[in-house]
Amino acid sequence: MNFFEKFFDMISNEKVYLQNYEYYPFKQLIKKNEKNIFLSEIQNTIMSNLLLNSNGIKKIDLIKIIWPNDKDIFFNKLDTHLTNLKNYLKSESDFDLKFTSKSGLIKLVFN
Repeated sequence: MNFFEKFFDMISNEKVYLQNYEYYPFKQLIKKNEKNIFLSEIQNTIMSNLLLNSNGIKKIDLIKIIWPNDKDIFFNKLDTHLTNLKNYLKSESDFDLKFTSKSGLIKLVFN
């Protein structure tokens, strides 16, 4: 196994604990017990950026990260993906993703 394979193997097993779930950003996976919830690339980008920016991230910055080549900015496009992610997690499990959006800043809410 070469260096890059070892490195990827090592970081892909890193996890973040959310509620009673384990989130594996590099695997695009949220897990609880034997239940695996696989995230799309956009869903994973949203989730990881919300976690990396615990004090919140500007919606405009998140849009530019997700769609760097888009010339037009559509906040409703991001809002739709946020709602879809929240609904997807709820439908696949009892994971209740909560976030606030105030003055263009979006932030995860932890209970």
